[in-house]
Amino acid sequence: DMSLDEQKYLNQLINLHNLLLTDHSVMITNESSMNIWTQQIPANMLDKDCELSSERYFLWSHRHYLIDKPRSLSTLLKSRLVWDYSSLIDIYGLINEIDQRRNLDETELFELLLPAFPDMHVRSFAYQSLISRLKPHELIIYLPQILQIIKFDYNYSSPMLKYLLEQSMNDYRIAHKLYWHLRQLLLTETVHFIRYYYLYMALLYIIEDYFRTELETQYDLCINLRKIGLELKSSELDREYLIEQLKILNNEFFQSNQRSCRLPCQFSFITNNIDIKSCTIFSSLTCPVQLVFDPIDLSSKKFSAIYKIGDDLRQDQIILQLLTCMDKIWQSNDIDCRLSLFNVTPTQESCGFIEMISYSETLLEIEKPLGTWKGSFGESALYNWLRLHNTNENDFRMAVENLTYSCAGYCVATYILGIGDRHNENIMVKKSGHLFHIDFAKCLGVRQKFGWFNRDRAPFIFTKQMLYAMSNRGTSSFAMHRFVDLCCDAFCILRQNSSLILMLLSHLCSSNVANLNYDAVRFVYDRLAPSLNYAESTKRFTDLIVDSLDSTWTKWNGLIHKIARPSSANGSGGLIPGDALLSFVPKTFTMATDGKILFAQAIDYEKEITRPKPYLYKIKVVR
Repeated sequence: DMSLDEQKYLNQLINLHNLLLTDHSVMITNESSMNIWTQQIPANMLDKDCELSSERYFLWSHRHYLIDKPRSLSTLLKSRLVWDYSSLIDIYGLINEIDQRRNLDETELFELLLPAFPDMHVRSFAYQSLISRLKPHELIIYLPQILQIIKFDYNYSSPMLKYLLEQSMNDYRIAHKLYWHLRQLLLTETVHFIRYYYLYMALLYIIEDYFRTELETQYDLCINLRKIGLELKSSELDREYLIEQLKILNNEFFQSNQRSCRLPCQFSFITNNIDIKSCTIFSSLTCPVQLVFDPIDLSSKKFSAIYKIGDDLRQDQIILQLLTCMDKIWQSNDIDCRLSLFNVTPTQESCGFIEMISYSETLLEIEKPLGTWKGSFGESALYNWLRLHNTNENDFRMAVENLTYSCAGYCVATYILGIGDRHNENIMVKKSGHLFHIDFAKCLGVRQKFGWFNRDRAPFIFTKQMLYAMSNRGTSSFAMHRFVDLCCDAFCILRQNSSLILMLLSHLCSSNVANLNYDAVRFVYDRLAPSLNYAESTKRFTDLIVDSLDSTWTKWNGLIHKIARPSSANGSGGLIPGDALLSFVPKTFTMATDGKILFAQAIDYEKEITRPKPYLYKIKVVR
């Protein structure tokens, strides 16, 4: 029997917010480096561990009281200070007892697969329990985490590896995803290369010959596209070169060999030809190429994708996976935020495919009819564009509904994941009203800066232009209240499921992706603010909405991006498009037409009194 005070104390210990941020690098360091690491631990941290030892002993000694508490197993196992042979009877007995008493949810199972729990009996139990819960579509969602988890197994054969291969034999969608993930891991992994190589060879061995040949054809296509892309980047060639090379690719790769293949970024689409006339080059430093593929089935639609070289697309892939998980959580709680998610598939080092969502345009294109200044600082551009593409009143109402829900979902998601570099060319809207974000190179607290200046100054992107469209040109006061309620509900639901989001992100800290580390997990943890109650969290997010709506820097950032954006499709031409000149910029100036700049001096400035108090500088230039 326990006193009420002891029961209260136990509940406090079991409900403590714990990130379990055990360093993955500990699993791959040698004993001497571990001794050095131990010697470098601060004395106050060792004292804190001594204080925690009594709490851990208290938890373990009352473990049978906590068996039925949800998500208690990982905390109880962490409280066990000694894992010697004689102690394993009690530890394994506890696991068996909990397994018989209740079902563990996926969050608790993912927690048991962190490097903090290296014991293979614990991991095998977690694997078996997770396998019994996972459905095929969920396996595809969690595949990046699973492939990181298996690297911390002490042997090369585990229940999860067997399950992955069995599911790949039964469902070639899973085999397709697994193939491209393993291709990427073989490029980026060094310590665990052999483990992934064995899995890769096992996958190729178990699939049928025709599908193995098809995967090889996909890889050959990627090799050819990479050669074309590298030539475009290195020689600054134009669209004519692209068309010429794609014609050769069509003739030699598809037609002469009578080949057809699926695309790495879309399993369900099979092509045997590239629609060359529809292909183009985007204006960007990385010279991404828009490719349009014809379907082998003429009754199907064409498929558009961006082939990009020079960026690590694994980061975009991870963010989109987390967005997919958030959408799954919302829908399981009866909220459909109508996110428009797309596939990103890295194929080789720093290159890969990005699926394009059809019937959509960037905010930059939507604002263009109103001109540079009015498009950026006016409020009617998005409303006018939705009206233009939804002439029927019912269609327009549905478009506004889609805009409201999708904008709320992305405001919450981009805030929690700290997605930066949000300008008017990284936010798109479908003609059906669905708003969505693209390009996630800056995320998890990494901000877009101009020198030392932070360009991402609003919590997230919610502008008066968006509110104007949601509220029927500002005539509906209810629209703002409804939007705030949607955002707060979506935010609180994710806070209730914060453990799953943090577990999934924590498992990716060993993936060698830049900026994806325990600081990133801590950043998301702080954004979710698990210590706040419901009223405090809704008030915090409401304040963030108001801050975003009142931010004038978002408009200035969009304006600056318009001015600095290259005008032509192949990246050549002046810095300012001809239809985007400001009143104080009567013409464009280039080195070719006006000569090289010899000297530049700031001679005057103007300061705006509105937030965030931007400065306009007058520069004297000598050529």
